[in-house]
Amino acid sequence: MTRRWLAEIKGNAQILTWLSEDLQHSDLGIVIEKPRFFMISDLFEKYNDALKIDIKSRILAELLNGIAQIQFGVDAEIYYASTIVEIGNNGRRHEQIFAGPISFNCNVVSRAVLSVCDEAGNTLPPQREPNCTIWAKLAAHDTRALQAIIYYQQDTPISLYKVYEAIRNDLNQLLVNSKELKRFKASVQYEHAVGRSARHSVFYREEKEPEGGYMSYLEARSYIGQLLTNWLNVKSCGEYLAR
Repeated sequence: MTRRWLAEIKGNAQILTWLSEDLQHSDLGIVIEKPRFFMISDLFEKYNDALKIDIKSRILAELLNGIAQIQFGVDAEIYYASTIVEIGNNGRRHEQIFAGPISFNCNVVSRAVLSVCDEAGNTLPPQREPNCTIWAKLAAHDTRALQAIIYYQQDTPISLYKVYEAIRNDLNQLLVNSKELKRFKASVQYEHAVGRSARHSVFYREEKEPEGGYMSYLEARSYIGQLLTNWLNVKSCGEYLAR
């Protein structure tokens, strides 16, 4: 029996609406049943039970939140709501909440579609896929891209350094300022630079302060976010966004 699966997500409604317009790839998309939002993915169709999709949905929701942070520069607070909807080929729906199962019928799903029009109102073909779509497509098949985006949205000095570790083998493809990279690496390592959530404690061996001084946490996050954006574009479509 052909099935279709939806996974409910919650978060900033405006950003989720924007993502529903931008994500135009079968590996990851968003449908809207106001006031609810659901993830859809061809990846779900590989599974035949809600439990496996529940596990996959937790990863995809982190991916969505990371994409939103990179794309819009804010924390969209997107999270998986532990609810899976199964739609049978007869159109009947079964909704399972993993804190306890429950079944009921829902409205027909509608999906927002982004279109561009000229002055006469004629729909124009898209010139380029939105970044959200490009990154989601890449992360669906590239483990390092998936990990880098998820680490970025975790928003700690340690996770920012893990973003660097995920992309560092490809940094020769980017125009990286070596002095700024050294500042970043030194800054997220030490407590006296970014606070107690740093990779090392204040008692770790002393290092010479980098040229240009330590970055603040916000500077470090902005810097690695910029590198990550460039890396994602190079990996996915060979484009480089000027730094």
